[in-house]
Amino acid sequence: MRGRLLLHGLLVAASCVACATAPESGGGSLSEQAPLPYSVLVAGGGIVDAPPELAATAARAYGRTFAAFDGTVVVAAHEVASALRTARVFARALVDDRLDEGLGRRLREIADVLPPDDPQIRELLERARAGGHDYVLVVQRVVDGGIEEWGVNERWPLTAATWLLVGLGALVQDHTFESRASLEAALFDVEEGRLVHRAVGAGAVVELALFGRGNLWSFVQSIVVPPFLVASRQADVVESVRVATVPRLVAALARELKGVTCRRAIAERARVAIEVEFDGQRAVVRTRAFEGLGSVALRVDGEVLTDAAAVGFARSLLEAQREVEGQGVVADAAIVLRPDAALVQVLVRTVTGVVASTTWEVPRR
Repeated sequence: MRGRLLLHGLLVAASCVACATAPESGGGSLSEQAPLPYSVLVAGGGIVDAPPELAATAARAYGRTFAAFDGTVVVAAHEVASALRTARVFARALVDDRLDEGLGRRLREIADVLPPDDPQIRELLERARAGGHDYVLVVQRVVDGGIEEWGVNERWPLTAATWLLVGLGALVQDHTFESRASLEAALFDVEEGRLVHRAVGAGAVVELALFGRGNLWSFVQSIVVPPFLVASRQADVVESVRVATVPRLVAALARELKGVTCRRAIAERARVAIEVEFDGQRAVVRTRAFEGLGSVALRVDGEVLTDAAAVGFARSLLEAQREVEGQGVVADAAIVLRPDAALVQVLVRTVTGVVASTTWEVPRR
């Protein structure tokens, strides 16, 4: 009787834990938020870099996450671009597939400005401009860090219940670990190669079941001992955490790039503020600059518009310029887009040659 009561209590606790830890649904998803109005070309790759201060603790248990991968690219540019598209961080995100390893390594050492005297970097910026991009995102490095063991988490009642009932407690993720590694990337404008924002993706929390933190002997032990009480094996934990850390770092980087800090950094460094409002296929463009505009161009889905409507729009925007106290030179004009238009890039050049651009996703009804 007492055993049945204990089992009933474990089942109730397990059901509560399952409800409490179930993922939330609703409007909180990153992909449901409007993308930042820019087109980004992703280059580089996350090469493992162990900071000097890590040497003192690297030999300890869980001292490093990527110990066997020094100097190796563990986060590819296409992984970052894919995450940016999935989360709708930017209106468009593509990969520079002509980046060689030599240029990739130099890009990881760049601080504030992409050196214009480097022919390969100059070609990279030219490719970005020709491809209709507003920024280049350089994935620079993975800064290695240790693994913190948090221990048994709140899922242990579920482990105990499934272990007693069906013997599958070893499949429940009842131990939590966190990698202290981080992924660094830098956002540069395509005109001058100026640093706009430096982003860091960190906080890779990983939950492991016994199968992820032990071996066959661990499973044998779990036949007579509840799985959450079986000791973890360091080698298995490090491997499992390392594999799980990469997508978590990429996801964290995507969240950081879509956050307030990145938006603010882009806005503060923009030479010209460009806003686009859509009413069906009608797009109203509004600009605000510290000086007058000298030229305007539109790209729709990568194609530069040269028809009469585009020429008329550019003329209307330039003629609508006026000085407003406290705002600078402002202007607005409208254009009707073709029905199948998906992306609109607005490019402006001021009278002194400053170029700015934004790329907007056309809302679908």
